[in-house]
Amino acid sequence: MINFDFLKKAMKKIVLIITILAALSGCYNRKADKLYPTPPATVCDTSGVISYATDITPIIIAHCYNDGSNGCHDRLGAGVSGYNYTTYAGLVVNASDGNLLNDLLRGVPHMMPKNGVPLATCDIEKIVKWVHEGYPDN
Repeated sequence: MINFDFLKKAMKKIVLIITILAALSGCYNRKADKLYPTPPATVCDTSGVISYATDITPIIIAHCYNDGSNGCHDRLGAGVSGYNYTTYAGLVVNASDGNLLNDLLRGVPHMMPKNGVPLATCDIEKIVKWVHEGYPDN
């Protein structure tokens, strides 16, 4: 003889499990991308003219110029570097002899800034383009 009470209880458990699984599957947050959007990728635009004043100088001041806390290029041509990066003329001396790009691109991670946070790839690309364009004073 078949025990129908057992089958009824089993069926109720199966229905309950299916109902719970269906309810939980509806809990997926389809708006997570709106709540936590992926930040836009930064774009490095080196297609135009690279300006010494607006593109290169801020990089040099932030990473190379000796202000007492970082960098080793000051107006005296610091004993550490021998180069003065506080002026256009001082930077061009190092750019024209090839040392700027050599020091910047040599090694992994990059050699410069010495003992500092490596320059962003975009900053390096700007300096490289500026040097390849003949280091214009613009």
